[in-house]
Amino acid sequence: MDFSELKKATPLGVINLAHTSIKQTLPKEVSKKNCFKIEHPLSRTYFCSASNENQMNEWISVLTQTINYIQATIPKHEEKNDWLTKQGGKHKSWKKRYFMLKYNTLYYFNSQSQLDKPLGQINLVNASIIMTDYTINIPNSFAILSKNRRTYIMYANSAQERDEWITSIRQQEYVSLVQMKI
Repeated sequence: MDFSELKKATPLGVINLAHTSIKQTLPKEVSKKNCFKIEHPLSRTYFCSASNENQMNEWISVLTQTINYIQATIPKHEEKNDWLTKQGGKHKSWKKRYFMLKYNTLYYFNSQSQLDKPLGQINLVNASIIMTDYTINIPNSFAILSKNRRTYIMYANSAQERDEWITSIRQQEYVSLVQMKI
């Protein structure tokens, strides 16, 4: 596809390059030639293919330069890891989960020893934090309203821990604090 065709193309999706790395694929990973991968440390890996080796090397070079620029300009966000108790989405039971706040995303796990297998993740871009103590009668609780309008309710062991989580989450980009009843 040449550039004039590219201008008319409609994107099928977007790959956020923040916190990713680019690598040429190994023959054991894919059977196709001229492939490279875009890896996110806690998310998915995208495999891409070019028409020839020169084009592949050009893509790798341009994407690497772009990633380096992005990473140099991204403000450093506080990362936080600790236990919270979270209400289930379908079944409204409460389960203790280990949470990891990283890269505008709040990941949750069964345990500290399973950090390579998140049970789920909450995208914090355009999310809101809702103070819930006074509405659901659970001390030290708060909720996150994601941009897709799902509400995640959780609580900490103390008011201080809750406030630390809220402060850390608010330091991520594009997160707002909202005081409302849910």
